[in-house]
Amino acid sequence: MIIYAPDARLKFSCRTIPNGGAGLYGIFCLPVCFHRPLKNSLPVVGLIISIVGRPNTGKSTLFNALTGTSRALTDDMPGVTRDTVIGMVEDGDFWFTLCDTAGLSAHAAKMPEDTLEYKVNRQAEIAAETADGIIFLTDRKSGFLPEDADIYRQLRRSGKKLYFCVNKVDDAAHELSTAEFFEAGTEDILTLSAAHRKGLDELIAAIRRDFFKGQAPASDTIADLSLAVIGRPNTGKSTLVNRLLGYEKQITHDMAGTTRDAVDSYFKYYGKTVRIIDTAGIRRKSRVDTLLEKVSVLTAIRSVSRADVVILMTDTENMAVDQDMKLAAYVRKAGKPMIIAVNKWDICEKDSHTAERMRKDIKERMVFAAYCPVLFISAREGQRVPELLQKCFDVQEKSGIKIPTARLIKVLKEASEANPIHLPGGRKDRVMYASQLPGRPPAFMLRVKRPDMVMDSYTAYMENTLRKHFDLEALPIRILWKAKEKS
Repeated sequence: MIIYAPDARLKFSCRTIPNGGAGLYGIFCLPVCFHRPLKNSLPVVGLIISIVGRPNTGKSTLFNALTGTSRALTDDMPGVTRDTVIGMVEDGDFWFTLCDTAGLSAHAAKMPEDTLEYKVNRQAEIAAETADGIIFLTDRKSGFLPEDADIYRQLRRSGKKLYFCVNKVDDAAHELSTAEFFEAGTEDILTLSAAHRKGLDELIAAIRRDFFKGQAPASDTIADLSLAVIGRPNTGKSTLVNRLLGYEKQITHDMAGTTRDAVDSYFKYYGKTVRIIDTAGIRRKSRVDTLLEKVSVLTAIRSVSRADVVILMTDTENMAVDQDMKLAAYVRKAGKPMIIAVNKWDICEKDSHTAERMRKDIKERMVFAAYCPVLFISAREGQRVPELLQKCFDVQEKSGIKIPTARLIKVLKEASEANPIHLPGGRKDRVMYASQLPGRPPAFMLRVKRPDMVMDSYTAYMENTLRKHFDLEALPIRILWKAKEKS
């Protein structure tokens, strides 16, 4: 099971549910009020960093400190974390996905595959294998143990970028007791105290230095349109890809989870090249597939980061369920245009009002993604698949819209006059100036007297104004509030 921590500033409801028959329990964090508008943020890149080490070195404490959340469980008892936890780390214009894992153990790796200890250890191994970089966390109090040395040798063989960190170094006196860690044969050791948030800036700076290129990933130069198809297992993702390609490239079956990897495929559409990525499903039902669930989620994250437009597949049997909402929340956070495709329309009992009722139900459940178009398709029969593809092209073209500054100012000033920003003492503030920022999807800079007084609800009001006047369907809008320039 994966525990999501998309954004510490969002409101969540949490409930404990069984992990697909695997015997593990954990918390799924569900966004119930994800209408926090996107402000000054760049798209999330597909960079994944995993925290790895033996039990009780403070991995969950470090995860919570870096992500600004309390999603990972922390306790002095070793092995409290049993699940892979995913969160986002933000450092100005630099973002990456952080994974907290259960402690690695050579002893657990030798145990029978049906034991809890083996499953937990395998989850940690998968997170390390999937990551671009690994934070190897040790513990000053315990010292550099033989088990640490074994794990470090294993990680070095992976060829991944490693960040050797010694935790629980709270002061200068503790620094003197870290000399034994140099026995590992590396000179690049970072000392930190996750509990006291010391040394975190140096760790983030090291990751930024190794991976940040100063801009969002370049788009595919071969394809005119890059699509990511994400969704729960058995919603018809591979069937949709096969329909578009014209042949059965992906293995499809009624059993959930028959597609395990993200596979890039190319096809032509009226002379234009389309790249489409079919990702593995999010939840697995069998014991073996439960382990592969972790890879599937991280693969979906990569796919979203590489796409121009994201198709979120759901179906008429289980529409807009919790997993769909978590995926949609991630796509919005990533700043990617999204289209919701409701599959299996051919086997749905319906009347002339069914589509409208379902569309309304989806938008009410996914308030944070109400701007996304909803199409009802049958991937198996090809029903409305051409319309879906054309909608993707339309959305991609719309994401590059350039709005004349004069018209933008006029529309936003009128909206601000009709509904001004209320300040303390009965005073009112209004939009003085507005301009569009470079990049896709569209982002805007608005100047007011007191940007610190702008509430999220007012940002949402401006978003709706922009959508209404400039037809920005399916596009997440970013708004940056700035103070009025002094004359």
